[in-house]
Amino acid sequence: MTPRLRTALNVFEGAGALVQYELSEAAFAAAAGGNHAFASEFLPVLAAMLAPLQYALTPSLSGALLLKVATYIAKQLEPRVRRKRFNLLGGLLFEGDVRTLTQFFVLRAGRRARERFARLTAIAALLACENKQEAADAAERSAKGAQVGAAAARLSHEDVAAVMRQRNDWN
Repeated sequence: MTPRLRTALNVFEGAGALVQYELSEAAFAAAAGGNHAFASEFLPVLAAMLAPLQYALTPSLSGALLLKVATYIAKQLEPRVRRKRFNLLGGLLFEGDVRTLTQFFVLRAGRRARERFARLTAIAALLACENKQEAADAAERSAKGAQVGAAAARLSHEDVAAVMRQRNDWN
């Protein structure tokens, strides 16, 4: 399954990647209208890969497998996203993509799947901020308010700085 997941994640890779986050207003409107590679390419492939397993396994085994897949995807997706450039519209779209991906797994594996995407959710929240100051304030609030269980999801100061450098409209 890992090679198939890795292949599905290729929509995020390289200069010719199908998923882009440096968007014009027209591209953002098209993507928000459902014409976006993440929703049209990645999620259907993922659903097709996982559906047979869900029905062939007991609910507890299926849930455990889905949580492992969620963990794998989150770990594989973060470095791919870190190599991308964003503008505000791309940050907003990415935030929606992370919510959609999280919801995809929550519906199939339960609420525990949400924690697998905590770091991506934090990254998406920073990328969706309107300016650097808003992002810095959000990162500070997150660091102060994080619960003990969410400590692993917290982004370090270096992570926050790296994410903020991904926004091409802040430089």
